[in-house]
Amino acid sequence: INVAFSLAEFAGHDPLLPAQYFRAFPAKGGYGRSSVIVPDIDSVAEAQRYGIVWLLLAAGRPAPAGAVPVAKLGSERLFRVPGASRFGFAGGAHDGTVLGWRQTSDRSFTVDVVATRASSLVLRLTDVPGWRVSADGKPLAVTRYERVMMSVTVPAGKHRLTISYWPSRFSDGLAVGFAGLLILLGWALWPSGRRLIPHRRRRAAH
Repeated sequence: INVAFSLAEFAGHDPLLPAQYFRAFPAKGGYGRSSVIVPDIDSVAEAQRYGIVWLLLAAGRPAPAGAVPVAKLGSERLFRVPGASRFGFAGGAHDGTVLGWRQTSDRSFTVDVVATRASSLVLRLTDVPGWRVSADGKPLAVTRYERVMMSVTVPAGKHRLTISYWPSRFSDGLAVGFAGLLILLGWALWPSGRRLIPHRRRRAAH
């Protein structure tokens, strides 16, 4: 459902979720176990740190100071976090401005920025192998930021950043899978080929 509505949930659901996540987001009032982690965000500053724009709160639970009420959805309330964004300069407006960004596919983004000087842009995406970033077609080095996110150094000036995810092992997997398919096809067609050879030889003898 989240994919269909282009929603990103600040939670982890994975049977092999690394222990690093539980060290980075200890379950205070949130929920965590070996395969699921839903961190508790109890301040606007914490939401801004991780780029959480929306907070959905259960009835009776106080909203963090500074969160802006937007709507009531059944028994829950929706709040907006001012200043929160998936992409932003580490030094704030002193370093530059994010003019806008959009998700172009399930594994790629474009981000338009203006940097006042060479500055660190925080990518609030999970730091896993396979992310690549370029500015106007020129590759940028991706580094880890605060244990679970990433950052890149953007040169001064106006740039369009392209962020894409394609791990090299995925390409290796496709190659191995294609090779396995060819082997299976050859194995399936081999008996037919062996039957045709004697038949052609018999026709040649007549």
